[in-house]
Amino acid sequence: MAKVKVKKINQEEMLEHIHAIKSAKQAIKDLEEQIKGDQNAIITVMNDHGLDEMNIDVFKVSYKDVSTDRLDTTALKKELPDLYGKYVKTSVSKRFQIA
Repeated sequence: MAKVKVKKINQEEMLEHIHAIKSAKQAIKDLEEQIKGDQNAIITVMNDHGLDEMNIDVFKVSYKDVSTDRLDTTALKKELPDLYGKYVKTSVSKRFQIA
């Protein structure tokens, strides 16, 4: 088996990357809160005027009910465990996390 040289981990460099990630995630969170506030302001105006759609300048804004059908896997697993077991698919992925 061939020996592989491993560079020593530069902790200062890793710490810089971690701080950059944390800072960027906080900026994303702040922007998402700003977006949510702006969306709520628009929704309030639309609700106050009974609108589910409006045109403002070149933009079309809509706020409508959307219906989605999803399989209730909990009920399926409880009522038909053999069928559930036959069609369940397990996937594996990696998660990057900084705690």
